[in-house]
Amino acid sequence: MHKALFIIFVILGALLIEVKACFGQEKDSIKIDSVMDSNKTKAKKFAPRDTTLLDSLSKQNLIDSLNNQDSIPRKSKKQKPIFERQLRFMVDISHPIGAILNPNNYTFELNTDYNPWKDAFVVLEGGYGGGSVNYDNLKYKSQNGFIRLGIEKSFFDPLYTGDWDMVTLGIRYGMAIGQRGAATYIIPNPFGGNSSAQTEPKNFFNHWGEATIGLRFELLPQLYTGWQIRMKFNLSANSFLGQVAPNNIAGYGPGEQPTNFGFNYYLGYAIKWKK
Repeated sequence: MHKALFIIFVILGALLIEVKACFGQEKDSIKIDSVMDSNKTKAKKFAPRDTTLLDSLSKQNLIDSLNNQDSIPRKSKKQKPIFERQLRFMVDISHPIGAILNPNNYTFELNTDYNPWKDAFVVLEGGYGGGSVNYDNLKYKSQNGFIRLGIEKSFFDPLYTGDWDMVTLGIRYGMAIGQRGAATYIIPNPFGGNSSAQTEPKNFFNHWGEATIGLRFELLPQLYTGWQIRMKFNLSANSFLGQVAPNNIAGYGPGEQPTNFGFNYYLGYAIKWKK
Protein backbone atom coordinates (compact mmCIF):
# COMPACT_ATOMS: atom_id res chain seq x y z
CA MET A 1 0.00 0.00 0.00
CA HIS A 2 2.78 2.47 0.88
CA LYS A 3 4.59 1.69 -2.37
CA ALA A 4 1.39 2.28 -4.34
CA LEU A 5 0.81 5.66 -2.66
CA PHE A 6 4.45 6.64 -3.29
CA ILE A 7 4.09 5.74 -7.00
CA ILE A 8 0.85 7.72 -7.23
CA PHE A 9 2.46 10.84 -5.67
CA VAL A 10 5.48 10.53 -7.98
CA ILE A 11 3.23 10.29 -11.04
CA LEU A 12 1.13 13.22 -9.87
CA GLY A 13 4.26 15.28 -9.24
CA ALA A 14 5.65 14.49 -12.69
CA LEU A 15 2.34 15.43 -14.28
CA LEU A 16 2.26 18.71 -12.37
CA ILE A 17 5.77 19.62 -13.53
CA GLU A 18 4.99 18.76 -17.18
CA VAL A 19 1.70 20.65 -17.20
CA LYS A 20 3.33 23.69 -15.53
CA ALA A 21 6.05 23.77 -18.19
CA CYS A 22 3.55 23.54 -21.06
CA PHE A 23 0.89 25.83 -19.69
CA GLY A 24 2.72 28.44 -17.63
CA GLN A 25 0.02 31.04 -18.15
CA GLU A 26 -2.62 28.75 -16.60
CA LYS A 27 -0.59 27.78 -13.54
CA ASP A 28 -3.21 28.94 -11.02
CA SER A 29 -5.99 26.73 -12.42
CA ILE A 30 -3.61 23.78 -12.80
CA LYS A 31 -2.59 24.05 -9.15
CA ILE A 32 -6.24 24.00 -8.09
CA ASP A 33 -7.15 20.98 -10.23
CA SER A 34 -4.02 19.05 -9.24
CA VAL A 35 -4.50 19.61 -5.55
CA MET A 36 -8.18 18.71 -5.87
CA ASP A 37 -7.24 15.38 -7.51
CA SER A 38 -4.85 14.72 -4.63
CA ASN A 39 -7.59 15.53 -2.12
CA LYS A 40 -9.97 13.16 -3.88
CA THR A 41 -7.45 10.32 -3.70
CA LYS A 42 -6.85 10.91 0.00
CA ALA A 43 -10.58 11.23 0.66
CA LYS A 44 -11.32 7.92 -1.04
CA LYS A 45 -8.69 6.19 1.07
CA PHE A 46 -9.53 7.55 4.47
CA ALA A 47 -13.24 8.46 4.17
CA PRO A 48 -15.07 6.66 1.34
CA ARG A 49 -17.96 9.11 1.39
CA ASP A 50 -19.40 11.80 -0.81
CA THR A 51 -16.59 14.33 -1.33
CA THR A 52 -18.61 17.12 -2.91
CA LEU A 53 -18.43 19.30 0.20
CA LEU A 54 -14.71 18.59 0.62
CA ASP A 55 -14.03 19.49 -3.03
CA SER A 56 -15.89 22.77 -2.69
CA LEU A 57 -14.10 23.74 0.48
CA SER A 58 -10.69 22.78 -0.88
CA LYS A 59 -11.21 24.68 -4.09
CA GLN A 60 -12.42 27.77 -2.23
CA ASN A 61 -9.45 27.64 0.16
CA LEU A 62 -7.01 27.38 -2.72
CA ILE A 63 -8.62 30.27 -4.56
CA ASP A 64 -8.45 32.40 -1.41
CA SER A 65 -4.80 31.43 -0.90
CA LEU A 66 -3.86 32.36 -4.47
CA ASN A 67 -5.73 35.65 -4.22
CA ASN A 68 -3.87 36.45 -1.00
CA GLN A 69 -0.54 35.73 -2.70
CA ASP A 70 -1.39 38.07 -5.55
CA SER A 71 -2.35 40.79 -3.09
CA ILE A 72 1.00 40.70 -1.27
CA PRO A 73 2.80 43.96 -2.19
CA ARG A 74 6.08 43.49 -3.98
CA LYS A 75 9.17 45.24 -2.75
CA SER A 76 9.88 48.36 -4.75
CA LYS A 77 13.32 49.29 -5.89
CA LYS A 78 15.31 51.26 -3.36
CA GLN A 79 15.52 54.92 -4.22
CA LYS A 80 18.38 57.16 -3.27
CA PRO A 81 17.43 59.44 -0.38
CA ILE A 82 16.76 63.01 -1.43
CA PHE A 83 18.82 65.54 0.48
CA GLU A 84 19.50 69.22 0.18
CA ARG A 85 22.62 70.31 -1.64
CA GLN A 86 24.24 73.68 -1.42
CA LEU A 87 26.97 75.76 -3.00
CA ARG A 88 28.30 78.18 -0.41
CA PHE A 89 30.43 81.29 -0.91
CA MET A 90 32.18 82.86 2.07
CA VAL A 91 34.59 85.74 2.53
CA ASP A 92 37.17 85.94 5.31
CA ILE A 93 36.90 89.14 7.35
CA SER A 94 39.51 88.38 10.01
CA HIS A 95 42.60 89.07 7.87
CA PRO A 96 41.44 92.49 6.59
CA ILE A 97 40.77 93.47 10.20
CA GLY A 98 44.22 92.14 11.14
CA ALA A 99 45.79 94.23 8.36
CA ILE A 100 44.46 97.36 10.02
CA LEU A 101 46.31 96.42 13.20
CA ASN A 102 49.43 95.22 11.34
CA PRO A 103 49.79 97.00 7.97
CA ASN A 104 52.98 95.04 7.17
CA ASN A 105 50.91 91.87 6.47
CA TYR A 106 47.77 91.65 4.37
CA THR A 107 45.67 88.78 3.00
CA PHE A 108 42.35 88.63 1.15
CA GLU A 109 40.70 85.22 1.06
CA LEU A 110 37.55 83.54 -0.31
CA ASN A 111 36.08 80.15 0.57
CA THR A 112 33.73 78.02 -1.56
CA ASP A 113 32.33 74.62 -0.62
CA TYR A 114 29.85 72.13 -2.06
CA ASN A 115 28.30 69.01 -0.50
CA PRO A 116 28.30 66.06 -2.94
CA TRP A 117 27.52 63.90 0.13
CA LYS A 118 25.00 64.52 2.87
CA ASP A 119 27.47 65.54 5.58
CA ALA A 120 30.74 66.16 3.71
CA PHE A 121 32.01 69.03 1.58
CA VAL A 122 34.55 69.64 -1.15
CA VAL A 123 36.30 72.92 -0.39
CA LEU A 124 38.14 75.36 -2.67
CA GLU A 125 39.84 78.41 -1.21
CA GLY A 126 41.91 81.12 -2.78
CA GLY A 127 43.31 84.56 -2.18
CA TYR A 128 46.02 87.11 -2.56
CA GLY A 129 48.32 88.94 -0.17
CA GLY A 130 51.82 89.84 0.85
CA GLY A 131 53.95 91.62 3.36
CA SER A 132 56.75 94.06 3.88
CA VAL A 133 59.71 94.45 6.19
CA ASN A 134 61.01 97.88 7.03
CA TYR A 135 63.67 97.43 9.69
CA ASP A 136 66.68 99.61 10.14
CA ASN A 137 68.98 96.91 8.76
CA LEU A 138 66.57 95.04 6.40
CA LYS A 139 63.96 96.19 3.90
CA TYR A 140 61.95 94.21 1.33
CA LYS A 141 58.45 93.47 0.06
CA SER A 142 56.72 90.31 -1.10
CA GLN A 143 53.43 89.32 -2.69
CA ASN A 144 51.77 86.09 -3.81
CA GLY A 145 48.56 84.36 -4.75
CA PHE A 146 47.45 81.01 -3.30
CA ILE A 147 44.83 78.27 -3.56
CA ARG A 148 43.80 75.48 -1.19
CA LEU A 149 41.82 72.36 -2.02
CA GLY A 150 40.41 69.88 0.48
CA ILE A 151 37.45 68.19 2.12
CA GLU A 152 35.46 68.73 5.30
CA LYS A 153 33.12 66.45 7.22
CA SER A 154 30.53 67.29 9.82
CA PHE A 155 31.52 66.08 13.29
CA PHE A 156 27.89 65.71 14.46
CA ASP A 157 24.70 64.41 12.84
CA PRO A 158 22.05 67.07 12.08
CA LEU A 159 19.37 67.43 14.74
CA TYR A 160 16.57 67.88 12.18
CA THR A 161 16.01 68.15 8.43
CA GLY A 162 17.61 71.33 7.17
CA ASP A 163 19.98 71.66 10.14
CA TRP A 164 23.11 73.22 8.66
CA ASP A 165 24.80 74.21 11.92
CA MET A 166 27.83 71.99 12.26
CA VAL A 167 31.31 71.48 13.63
CA THR A 168 33.65 70.32 10.86
CA LEU A 169 36.96 68.51 10.60
CA GLY A 170 38.98 68.76 7.41
CA ILE A 171 42.23 68.54 5.52
CA ARG A 172 43.73 70.84 2.89
CA TYR A 173 46.51 71.00 0.38
CA GLY A 174 47.72 74.53 -0.34
CA MET A 175 50.17 76.13 -2.72
CA ALA A 176 51.37 79.65 -3.31
CA ILE A 177 53.22 81.32 -6.18
CA GLY A 178 54.76 84.73 -5.69
CA GLN A 179 57.83 86.93 -5.55
CA ARG A 180 59.97 88.31 -2.81
CA GLY A 181 61.33 91.65 -3.99
CA ALA A 182 64.93 92.78 -3.78
CA ALA A 183 66.06 92.85 -0.18
CA THR A 184 68.28 95.68 1.02
CA TYR A 185 70.21 95.07 4.21
CA ILE A 186 72.72 96.99 6.28
CA ILE A 187 75.90 95.35 7.58
CA PRO A 188 77.10 97.10 10.72
CA ASN A 189 80.85 97.60 11.08
CA PRO A 190 82.19 97.57 14.68
CA PHE A 191 85.17 99.67 13.57
CA GLY A 192 82.99 102.47 12.26
CA GLY A 193 80.72 103.00 9.28
CA ASN A 194 78.12 100.63 7.86
CA SER A 195 77.93 98.98 4.49
CA SER A 196 74.79 98.10 2.57
CA ALA A 197 74.04 95.35 0.07
CA GLN A 198 71.08 94.11 -1.93
CA THR A 199 69.89 90.65 -2.93
CA GLU A 200 68.18 89.86 -6.20
CA PRO A 201 64.39 89.40 -6.31
CA LYS A 202 63.34 85.79 -5.92
CA ASN A 203 60.32 84.04 -7.41
CA PHE A 204 59.04 81.25 -5.20
CA PHE A 205 56.67 78.31 -5.07
CA ASN A 206 55.55 77.12 -1.65
CA HIS A 207 53.18 74.27 -0.75
CA TRP A 208 51.86 72.86 2.49
CA GLY A 209 49.27 70.61 4.16
CA GLU A 210 46.65 71.59 6.71
CA ALA A 211 44.42 70.04 9.35
CA THR A 212 41.35 72.12 10.19
CA ILE A 213 38.53 72.35 12.69
CA GLY A 214 35.74 74.84 12.34
CA LEU A 215 32.17 75.91 12.97
CA ARG A 216 29.46 76.76 10.43
CA PHE A 217 26.33 78.51 11.67
CA GLU A 218 23.29 79.53 9.62
CA LEU A 219 22.28 82.94 10.98
CA LEU A 220 19.32 83.33 8.61
CA PRO A 221 18.12 81.13 5.74
CA GLN A 222 21.11 80.85 3.38
CA LEU A 223 23.16 83.41 5.34
CA TYR A 224 26.16 81.90 7.15
CA THR A 225 28.91 82.76 9.54
CA GLY A 226 31.66 80.67 11.09
CA TRP A 227 35.30 80.30 11.96
CA GLN A 228 38.20 77.99 11.13
CA ILE A 229 41.37 77.06 13.02
CA ARG A 230 44.23 75.65 10.92
CA MET A 231 47.45 73.85 11.66
CA LYS A 232 49.79 74.10 8.66
CA PHE A 233 52.81 71.97 7.77
CA ASN A 234 55.26 73.43 5.26
CA LEU A 235 56.24 70.91 2.58
CA SER A 236 58.90 73.19 1.06
CA ALA A 237 60.55 74.66 4.13
CA ASN A 238 64.03 74.52 2.56
CA SER A 239 63.10 76.67 -0.44
CA PHE A 240 64.46 79.76 1.35
CA LEU A 241 67.45 78.06 2.93
CA GLY A 242 70.26 80.62 3.24
CA GLN A 243 68.06 83.37 1.79
CA VAL A 244 65.65 85.98 3.04
CA ALA A 245 62.21 84.36 3.44
CA PRO A 246 58.99 86.39 3.06
CA ASN A 247 57.61 87.48 6.39
CA ASN A 248 54.11 86.61 5.14
CA ILE A 249 53.24 84.06 2.48
CA ALA A 250 49.53 84.72 2.02
CA GLY A 251 47.61 81.55 2.83
CA TYR A 252 50.46 80.06 4.86
CA GLY A 253 52.21 82.61 7.09
CA PRO A 254 55.90 83.33 7.83
CA GLY A 255 57.95 81.60 5.14
CA GLU A 256 60.79 80.52 7.45
CA GLN A 257 58.49 78.58 9.81
CA PRO A 258 58.09 74.78 9.30
CA THR A 259 54.63 74.94 10.95
CA ASN A 260 52.09 77.69 11.38
CA PHE A 261 48.69 78.19 12.96
CA GLY A 262 45.99 80.16 11.20
CA PHE A 263 42.54 81.55 11.94
CA ASN A 264 39.69 82.69 9.70
CA TYR A 265 36.31 84.18 10.42
CA TYR A 266 33.77 84.04 7.58
CA LEU A 267 30.55 85.57 6.37
CA GLY A 268 28.79 84.03 3.40
CA TYR A 269 25.75 83.05 1.37
CA ALA A 270 24.58 79.66 0.07
CA ILE A 271 22.58 78.59 -2.99
CA LYS A 272 20.46 75.53 -2.11
CA TRP A 273 18.51 72.93 -4.07
CA LYS A 274 17.26 69.39 -3.57
CA LYS A 275 18.44 66.40 -5.57
